Amino acid sequence: MTAPLICCERHGSWAAVLTGPDRLPQRAVRQTRSPLECLAALREAPSAVVLVELRPESLDRGLDLLEHVRRFYPRATTLCVAQRGLEPYQALARELGAVYFSTSPREARTLARRLCRLVSEQPSGDDPVAQLLAELPWGED
Repeated sequence: MTAPLICCERHGSWAAVLTGPDRLPQRAVRQTRSPLECLAALREAPSAVVLVELRPESLDRGLDLLEHVRRFYPRATTLCVAQRGLEPYQALARELGAVYFSTSPREARTLARRLCRLVSEQPSGDDPVAQLLAELPWGED
């Protein structure tokens, strides 16, 4: 099974929130620690959901990754989580293809629950990515 969610983050905290008992199975989440690893995972699953973490010390690399995914993986869906203080980058992240942007840990938990529910309730023939997109809070900023 190809992971429907690729988490590109430095420290693994998102993957930890998303996997475990009563959450996504470990096999549903592919953890990557760098943009290069993320792109390698995308080559294997070009229509995956990609969660990109923006951090002040690697902001340029994260934004470059968003742009690269938008340009070269049009079937992929990108979500962006960022540290507090990076709120001014929301418009740019969305312009680069992110359909979701958050700096709030509370929203992070909500997104994690939605992802977990969608993937765990998914019949084997349905597309969890399509259902995730249908339930994202479009325009709720």
